[in-house]
Amino acid sequence: MKITKYTKYTKNTKKLKSVRVLFLTPNPIEAAGTRYRVNQFLPYLNQHGITGDVIPFCPPMISGLYTIPEGSLKKRSG
Repeated sequence: MKITKYTKYTKNTKKLKSVRVLFLTPNPIEAAGTRYRVNQFLPYLNQHGITGDVIPFCPPMISGLYTIPEGSLKKRSG
């Protein structure tokens, strides 16, 4: 992931002072996939003048509906 060319572009341009990125993720921020794919790179991007916002498609309340706790099917089946 090379950002050096892009940061040189932002330094030489007076109109473009900062870059903002919106990350749309399928799961809430608490999900492991979102943390692994997006959140771990936010500090690196911030160091290079790129700020990022993470917004999930699915709010945490709805995403919890399709998550089944481990062992819950065994308890219900008897």
